[in-house]
Amino acid sequence: MRITRIDIEGKDGRYARISRSKNSPWIEVEILTPDNEFAMGIAANGEDEQWTAAVNLQKELDACKGTNSMIHDYYNEIRRFAD
Repeated sequence: MRITRIDIEGKDGRYARISRSKNSPWIEVEILTPDNEFAMGIAANGEDEQWTAAVNLQKELDACKGTNSMIHDYYNEIRRFAD
């Protein structure tokens, strides 16, 4: 089994899509908020980079700075696509 995409809904119209194409070295994260829309590529083998992306993802989707346990939930979702 291979997960190819996860859609996440945050607060009040905030969404994210995490995906990875087969054999790609990158995890793609798209974030859509009422004020902004952006995407980032994260190395599939870069744990520090994945944690940083989780910090940004949590802040954008929850619309506040989160605790480590809140960030860890998003990190786990990103790690589903990691090497």
